Amino acid sequence: MNAGAAEDNSGQINWLYQVGVGDGIMTDTQENVNIYKLPFSYMFEDFNEKNWNLKLNFPLSIGVYSIEAEEQNIDLDFIAIIPGIELHIPLRENWVLIPLADFGFGKSTSGESIQYLYSVGIKHHVLFEWRLFDFTFGNTLRNEGYFAGGNGGADNTSLFTTGLDMKFPLGIKLFKKPGYLSFYGMNYYYFEEIEIDVDTKTIQIETQWELGLTLSTIPSLKIWWFSIERVGLGYRFGDGFSAIRLVFGMPF
Repeated sequence: MNAGAAEDNSGQINWLYQVGVGDGIMTDTQENVNIYKLPFSYMFEDFNEKNWNLKLNFPLSIGVYSIEAEEQNIDLDFIAIIPGIELHIPLRENWVLIPLADFGFGKSTSGESIQYLYSVGIKHHVLFEWRLFDFTFGNTLRNEGYFAGGNGGADNTSLFTTGLDMKFPLGIKLFKKPGYLSFYGMNYYYFEEIEIDVDTKTIQIETQWELGLTLSTIPSLKIWWFSIERVGLGYRFGDGFSAIRLVFGMPF
């Protein structure tokens, strides 16, 4: 499974990697991959008598690749739109179960056909407090993949993530609202290795880590109908590949 060029270095993007990229802007430290995933979403709160929340996601992904292949350098751009839905089901006062599903499409400048992208899974968040600190612990299990019409390629994998977030008040206001600072850590585990092309070589990724911090306000900032839950910066690393991530929203 290859995140950059295909095995023949024809410049085909492996869309499997794009489905699993988190919200925000990610730039690898080798400076040959830039992915912009803007997490537009809208939440319908308490939409039924059981106080469930329904979240509609409208992420727009734009990618720029500069792959140094053995025979030639390959420059690629792509755009992907993968709408999704999340159902937030409170199991306890501090425990939320979230089934989720995404389906969309993407197109690159390599001339390949439109790729259909999907993801289905379940996650949960557990919230607890200690003194001034608010903690969130969560796991996500996803099966994600892509396929093309006709005789095009197809692939899928499963990804398990674990995250812990610690939030505390800054004591100052941001945009006239109480401000908060958060530190978070994440682990990514791929049940099947993902391959990424970096500087004429292919590296295989099975386990990665991410550390970062975010700023937020209560209530969240809003632009038109969209809420900006958080803004922050993270560093993702492991198995020979590292990247800097500009985070929008909850990291996990």
